Amino acid sequence: MPIVLSNENPTNGSTGVALNPTLQIQANHTYGYQMNITWYWGTTSACPNQIGSNTSIGNGTYQQDNDNNFSLNDQTYYWKLVVNDGHGAWLNVTYHFTTIGHNKVVVGKTTNAYSLEIHPDGNVLYGYINGNSLSTSIDTNWHYVTLTYDGSKMRLYVDGELKSTQNLTGSINTNNNNLLLGDYLTGTLDEIRVSHSARSSAWINTTYQNTYSPTTFATFGEQKGVLTTWTYRKQIWINASMVDSDLTNFPVLISTTDTDLKNHALSNGYDIMFMDSSVNWRKGSYTQKLNHEIEKYDNTTGELVAWVNVTGISSTTNTSIYMYYGNSLCTANRQNPTGVWDSHYVMVHHMVDATASSVLDSTSNDNDGTKLAANEPIEITDGKINSAQNFDGNDDNISLGDFDLNNGGNTIELWFNSDTANSAREIFTKMAAVQSNGDWRIRYLANNTIEFWYIDSSGTQHNFFSSETFGSGVWNYITFVYTWETGSSAKWYMNGTEDIGSNWGIGDGNGGYEDNITTTNIGDSDNATSLVDEFDGKIDELRVSNIVRNASWINATYNTINSPSAFIEFGPQETQNVAPTQSNPVPSDGATYQNLNPTLSITVNDTDANLMNVTFRTNASGSWQTIGYNASSPNGTYSQTPTNMNQWGTKYWWSVNVTDGDLWSNHTYNFTTKTFNNVIYYFDAYDTGEAWPNTPANMVDGTNTTFANCGQGTHIQLLNNNTCPGTNLGTIEKVEIRCYGDDSDDVQEATYLRPVFNGTTDGNNYTMDISPEKWSNWTDITNDPNAPSTWTWGNITNLDCDVEANKVGVAGNDYVGIVQIRVNYSASPYLYAQNKGAFKKLTDFIPGATSKDREYEQHIDITKESEVADRILKLKIAEELNETAYLDRVYLRIDGQKIIDIGTIKDSGVFESLIIRSLLKDSDNSYLIMDRGDEYILEFSIP
Repeated sequence: MPIVLSNENPTNGSTGVALNPTLQIQANHTYGYQMNITWYWGTTSACPNQIGSNTSIGNGTYQQDNDNNFSLNDQTYYWKLVVNDGHGAWLNVTYHFTTIGHNKVVVGKTTNAYSLEIHPDGNVLYGYINGNSLSTSIDTNWHYVTLTYDGSKMRLYVDGELKSTQNLTGSINTNNNNLLLGDYLTGTLDEIRVSHSARSSAWINTTYQNTYSPTTFATFGEQKGVLTTWTYRKQIWINASMVDSDLTNFPVLISTTDTDLKNHALSNGYDIMFMDSSVNWRKGSYTQKLNHEIEKYDNTTGELVAWVNVTGISSTTNTSIYMYYGNSLCTANRQNPTGVWDSHYVMVHHMVDATASSVLDSTSNDNDGTKLAANEPIEITDGKINSAQNFDGNDDNISLGDFDLNNGGNTIELWFNSDTANSAREIFTKMAAVQSNGDWRIRYLANNTIEFWYIDSSGTQHNFFSSETFGSGVWNYITFVYTWETGSSAKWYMNGTEDIGSNWGIGDGNGGYEDNITTTNIGDSDNATSLVDEFDGKIDELRVSNIVRNASWINATYNTINSPSAFIEFGPQETQNVAPTQSNPVPSDGATYQNLNPTLSITVNDTDANLMNVTFRTNASGSWQTIGYNASSPNGTYSQTPTNMNQWGTKYWWSVNVTDGDLWSNHTYNFTTKTFNNVIYYFDAYDTGEAWPNTPANMVDGTNTTFANCGQGTHIQLLNNNTCPGTNLGTIEKVEIRCYGDDSDDVQEATYLRPVFNGTTDGNNYTMDISPEKWSNWTDITNDPNAPSTWTWGNITNLDCDVEANKVGVAGNDYVGIVQIRVNYSASPYLYAQNKGAFKKLTDFIPGATSKDREYEQHIDITKESEVADRILKLKIAEELNETAYLDRVYLRIDGQKIIDIGTIKDSGVFESLIIRSLLKDSDNSYLIMDRGDEYILEFSIP
């Protein structure tokens, strides 16, 4: 074949080809003949569409524009070349290629608005605004991508870092396309956000840091429990007169039988908890609780025996704490027994059975005790505090193992009640089977005194005797304090008071301490040769400290145990402070038809009977301001009278804040002042004989123009018989005037209206400042200096209104708008109708001029019966309007007869037609637009 085609572009079978590529081929003829090439394309191999040709060409490379035919993404296209040389040789070759895939849309509304997209290969990120693009490289990992536009620059970010910018102006294009998420995307999207503001670089970077690594961006503190879930509490006062000096972390005994606990606490006592008085019930956390240990709780009686570590107790002012209870959500025991006893307590025994054979140490040192056998000794329930251990004087004992005193200061304290007098008995001992160095004991002697005895490290015996004596059958609190090798430090305290007469007998107490490996016992000793018997009686609340407790601590310990009801005092049961409530707002919320500046009042109540501060505020001035304040107020009703809620037909908001010093309530109310029933009158034709009688040209220059006076006689027209009936519709509250400018070349500057009272007395001049084809605003003339002090309907009947234009256009074509008067009155709802008013040329006031009436009238049939429901009359109109009309006023006729007084319409009868009169306008959306073929429901208020 002499014709050879090669080097096609796009290469046959290629993929990822850009859209609309230019086709290219190299054509050669072996004999050098000229050739003719015809180009075809299609979406099938048939290639039915010709797109171009080359004629009489020689060897070379040729191109063919695709004419935008290859414009679809991810589409396989075919193109064909038919070549001949005019000498009988020809060649037909077909090629194909596939265009690049679609960009993967992350989020967007097409590139002509805004879009974030990824190249089909996944290696380029694009940001589009109005067809303008930014790009940056990207990979297939998770990335936080952001596109912003602030009206002057577009910015593209990846992972919080600015990658590309481009200056751009104008607003982002809008379209009706759906917002697309993930279109053509194979992958995962998360946390898509679209904002109406351009976020700053700092915002974007912070968002990235927060979402990329939330655990490093923010860390959590410890959980704070909510104290408000506790329903009840009681205040507890600690009697300062029973505390000699201030104490820190002192264990206070709470011993009470309380029916409130019985009625409200959980049966297991888990919800019983103690708090410092500084903790706010509403804001506090149960994690702020004081450490406590419950020794006994009987839910059938409400009996509670507990120890509370009070962190600070004053000796001059009663200290206050709270007991909280009543929380059904409390499933965990809130006790912390070991936290009650400071670090200097090495052993605390409440002498309550853990089992029949053991008692437990309440400190963290676990110096627990084991009885000789079950119930040896036996627990009794009538101990000094709660339960106690009753020793039989025979063989009962509690073994503590190898418990050692401190080789320094020590305090040993306990309560005992001896069943026998004049008999030596062991109370608390550490003695080897064979007497040895380091032995010590506390014992009750035959002379009814107490002795502390020990053998020092040199084998010397020492004993320290009390001078006080103790009889049988009586509870006694004894405390021994001593620092080894310092005999002068030894003291006996009896029932919280130092025994001044106590003294050393054998030895002087200056011997050193020696620790021996011997069992410590309560109520007995291991010394087989001891001549002292086992204790016969009761022992309660045995404690050992590794410091010397001071006299105030020892005396307060005696007081809290011996007289708990005097040491502490309970207040009444409290419920949570509840925010004050508000009720009975006057005016009621949403009230209508209110007088100006009504007295605002509110009833406030605090269930806890706390005094309250009541603050009244209003935003009538445009911002919230305080208008009144009632301080330290009890439950009751309070009021304030505003001065700035003084506009009729206006909605006003007012608020009341009530606080008891802890909680508060704030409510906002609104009311609307009277929107009066009103009737609108139209002045009759102006008397041309009264206007500009001498110099008509003055009308063009308002500086010299006189007012055109209202016609004589009846000066306003009402619907009935075109006269004002003077009917007393109610109390007149406000009188207003306005006027209307007609065509576009009408009044070019301000129009002035001047009321004339009783036909003789001129009022002020009022500037209407209208625009063509629009009404001026209503202007209030109620308080005109010459107006009646109290308006009557007779004053309305006799009211005139003069009109003047400051400047007009071409003479003969300028119109004063209709002049209206609106009377607002307070009475029962009254339905009124409005009469027409004819436009008048300013030049009509010149004698001989011809008026121009712009009235338009059209009949519309009503095809359905009227429907009256909830004081609303509904008429359905089916007939097409002849042309678009802007509804200004609607009148009702029955069978084309006399205009009906709307106030007399009842809910019976069939209405067959309406007459609609309207002023024809070009376009003014302030009026209701009625289009051809539409159906409308007209609604009138029915009295």
